[in-house]
Amino acid sequence: MNAHSTTESVLFLEEPTSDGRTVLNASVWFVDKDGYRVVFCRHEPIYRIASNDEVHLRLVAVMLRQSRVATQEEICQAFGHSISTQARWERQYAKHGIDGLISKKPTGRGRDLGKSQEAFVRRWFQAGYSNREIAKRLGVDETTIRRTLKRLGLTRQPVASPVLPGIEDETAADTNETTTSTAASESGHDAAVPAALPVEDGSPQPQESNEQEVAASEEPPGKSLGSERC
Repeated sequence: MNAHSTTESVLFLEEPTSDGRTVLNASVWFVDKDGYRVVFCRHEPIYRIASNDEVHLRLVAVMLRQSRVATQEEICQAFGHSISTQARWERQYAKHGIDGLISKKPTGRGRDLGKSQEAFVRRWFQAGYSNREIAKRLGVDETTIRRTLKRLGLTRQPVASPVLPGIEDETAADTNETTTSTAASESGHDAAVPAALPVEDGSPQPQESNEQEVAASEEPPGKSLGSERC
């Protein structure tokens, strides 16, 4: 009875083409559908990743190995990479976390995102995530995120600098005080300008007559009387 049940279970798992399953072992398999890879363990979904999200696909491969639900050989055969690659991902993740799974090789222009990933970009953008955070979540560079946002018609509004209470009033008072001081300074300058200015021929104005009057008042009285008697 037990042997018969085990045989049925193995036969069921060995038919991946009938339902789209890719089997790792008797307990773990995944299904690629509608742009996503859903990983199951004992009929329960444990991971759901975009099919073109390379970083998180690598992360799932590492986590399946660390949780001991599949061997390196089983993971590599199902995911399509070598055992040495799997071992390198495990070392990089242990040392740097998820950042260690990001490819460091330049690939020129960043790849375009799929429709499912664009939906995540739109959702995270509306939730207020930065371009850097979105790029990190999807395992792409910020240039790809900026290009995707532009294609989706999503733009970020500039954030106004916060103004502390009372700052605007103080600034306005300082401006008014400066304006008043300037006006007063200009009025004082106009008042200091002498009323009598030199004429064009260079001769002074009534100041000369004033000097003559002062000189006449200083003449000795006797001299004036003598002049009258002559």
